[in-house]
Amino acid sequence: LFSDENNCFWPCLGLEGNKIYFVSNRKFKNNNIWSITKDGLCLHNITNFNKYDVRWLNIARRVPKAVYERNFAIWLTDLTNGVSYPIKIDLPAETKNNRIVYVKNAPVSEFRVSPDGKKIAMVVRGEIFVTSSEGGYCRNITNSPWRERDIDWDKKSQNIVYISDKDANPDLYIISALGNKEPERLTNTEEDELNPKFSPDGKWIAYYRGKRQIRLIQPDGKNDRLLIEDDFGGRFADDFSWSPDSRYIAVVSEKTGNQDIFAVDIESLERVALTNTAYDESSPVWSPDGKSLFFSSNRFGHSFPEFTGKWDIYRLFLEPEKPEFKEDEFEKLFVIEKEDSKKKKSEKKSLKVRIKLENIDLQTQRVANTLGNERYPVISPKDANTVYFVSNMDGRYHLWKTSYKDGRWRRYEPFMAQIVNPGNLQFDASGKYLFYTSRGKIGRIDVKSRKNKVISFNTKIKVDKTSDYEQMLGELYYTLQYYYYDESHHNVNWKQIYEQFKPVLKQVREDQDFYDYANEMIGFLNSSHTGIRGPGQFTTENPSAHLGIIWNFSKEKITVDRILKNGPAYNYRDSIFSGDELLKIDGKPVDSSQNIWKFLNGKMNKKVEITIKNHNTGKIIKLALKPISNGSEKTLIRDEWVESRKRIVREKTYDRVAYIYMQAMGRRDLEKFLKELERDAVPREGLILDLRYNFGGNVHDRVIQALTKPLYAKWRIRGLSETQQSTFAFSDKPVVLLINEVTLSDGEMTTNGFKTLKRGTIVGNTTYGWLIFTTGVRLMNGGYFRLPFWGCYTLDGKDLETIGGIKPDITVINNLNDDLNGRDPQLDKAIDEILKKIKQ
Repeated sequence: LFSDENNCFWPCLGLEGNKIYFVSNRKFKNNNIWSITKDGLCLHNITNFNKYDVRWLNIARRVPKAVYERNFAIWLTDLTNGVSYPIKIDLPAETKNNRIVYVKNAPVSEFRVSPDGKKIAMVVRGEIFVTSSEGGYCRNITNSPWRERDIDWDKKSQNIVYISDKDANPDLYIISALGNKEPERLTNTEEDELNPKFSPDGKWIAYYRGKRQIRLIQPDGKNDRLLIEDDFGGRFADDFSWSPDSRYIAVVSEKTGNQDIFAVDIESLERVALTNTAYDESSPVWSPDGKSLFFSSNRFGHSFPEFTGKWDIYRLFLEPEKPEFKEDEFEKLFVIEKEDSKKKKSEKKSLKVRIKLENIDLQTQRVANTLGNERYPVISPKDANTVYFVSNMDGRYHLWKTSYKDGRWRRYEPFMAQIVNPGNLQFDASGKYLFYTSRGKIGRIDVKSRKNKVISFNTKIKVDKTSDYEQMLGELYYTLQYYYYDESHHNVNWKQIYEQFKPVLKQVREDQDFYDYANEMIGFLNSSHTGIRGPGQFTTENPSAHLGIIWNFSKEKITVDRILKNGPAYNYRDSIFSGDELLKIDGKPVDSSQNIWKFLNGKMNKKVEITIKNHNTGKIIKLALKPISNGSEKTLIRDEWVESRKRIVREKTYDRVAYIYMQAMGRRDLEKFLKELERDAVPREGLILDLRYNFGGNVHDRVIQALTKPLYAKWRIRGLSETQQSTFAFSDKPVVLLINEVTLSDGEMTTNGFKTLKRGTIVGNTTYGWLIFTTGVRLMNGGYFRLPFWGCYTLDGKDLETIGGIKPDITVINNLNDDLNGRDPQLDKAIDEILKKIKQ
């Protein structure tokens, strides 16, 4: 009836059925009520609000009135003259008695062992608790509705520095570990502050401010100064690490898509590059003797956006390693020590880190190289040549260890393999115990005896629901304020919107109401890849089972339309035919007046018996089937559709052209695409790549690389057929790309790359315009919200999220009638175009 570049929502028929009323953002920049006649003419606005959207429009049946929600109120509009007003609602609310809840023994999210080894500080549901390193009594030292995190002990094991997001503004605080004093605020800025760490000598606290600064501040809050500015990433930044002599900080900088490690001298501010590769390095850890730096690196691929390669652990000798000879060790046995030398030997030398890098590559050695991923190295304070780390080399993540001796690393071995998915690895100062977290608990391993102990304690947190909602809304606000990909927040005043939403929190009574409410606030960004949800997973109590049969429902009976390939009924395809009548499900008669899915509720993976009457012979048969889920049946329907597209292309091109469909851009989709490209497309003369109804992922680069892989030579063994180089090269063959209005996210990124590189012709409809790369943030109650943090732009700087989608070279729109009648004009046009290109 009506279509243009503006959004149209909530269409409703008017009184006589002659007009259609709807909500649109045309002309006024926000949503108002508009109307058109039933033939799509006479467009005009009913309301003219300049702020606060009209939403959830409904039209009265007997009078010309519209009712809707606007600015947290219910409004009425007279459709004859546009007069609008809010309905005054004075409704006594039930007083809730459950505004206070208690949370017991929630999981530990982080912890730190004190330098004296006697105490453990931990974060539990955003509160800081302190207990003995043996466990037992546990004290909440913060008692705050706000979120505390990023904890670290001072040198004397008396105070703890941390981050609190009090008043939706993350800043540094310091508090007595006894919990007998009010916390002291060390910073007060409008930027995100993170990850404070005391220097080993206790004189400085280093911390991140925003995405580009590492700063130093004294424990009393004085002398706050910039140490270094670079691309760190703020919340996405890697850990930095103090050298054992407090002179250097090893930091990870991210530029041009890869991470490198460098050290900065806190006095001279001089930088020293510790790695220099085109790969990712992370998690720098100084050896206790100050002679080495350990780190993780992915040197067999690229972590983002390709997600290829694997992580291994490396060691950098900070000075060139001197050769060791067994002869020297032998001759030392015969040296007679003088008393003075014995006295000097017993005196503890002050540690001083020296960095002398003559050749980084030669001074770097791989500690562990397996088929798995090795991460999170930790070194005992008493043994700088033994490394403990986490690896999945045997199929599951657990602890391993290896030692350096005689100039080489010994074979790595499992260490307490029964502890699964350990994290937060740290030694106490004596090197006797290795602490870790697993499944929300803190554990301790006696390294020598290999005895494991779970640190036992109890926590109880009083949660005021209104304050909890305030904290979560605040965290949602400041995270998007600092890290949303677009600095202008799609041209809305994000802080003003937050201030507008805050007062309504006092009316929120239930968790789901809060998430709905927070999603309303997020909606003002008019952004894709967003949303907030609670910690629980929504499940259907008794989901309907499906039989892999498409039914026809007429007034008289229910009949079989077709059987889906590889569905539950497919093995009976010689017994069930189109037109056969369904009589019973599990012995209960059914007819077209009934909802047959009620007979299948809760029958997933259970035996279901159906009774079928053959439409030709009248013969009645009973079949036992094992049903599948609704989602699984939809997959079978999609596969059926894909096979029909392949058949059409094969028949109309006389098998000269391959057809590949990608439903998404995940790893499995990539594997399937590469297999079909090399198996089906390379031997043929061209390819139709179909990205319609593609919901995205992150493999665009690999797809584009495969489509543009060059042919530059041929190989041939005498007497055998030729092999091309590059292997499975495809850049010399024509490709037509199919897109539509439901090509989303990474499907659009692939389309943009295809278009920019002029790889071929694009046929179909403009893509959805839904393209940002995203991560997620876990709330302290276990909830979760999405964070679009990585913008995508054309080479001339246009935002691919806001340009209105990627337009095809040839526009062809499939309408509802095409779908109902089994037509596919977009595919027909793609076939015409690919045949033209082959002919050329």
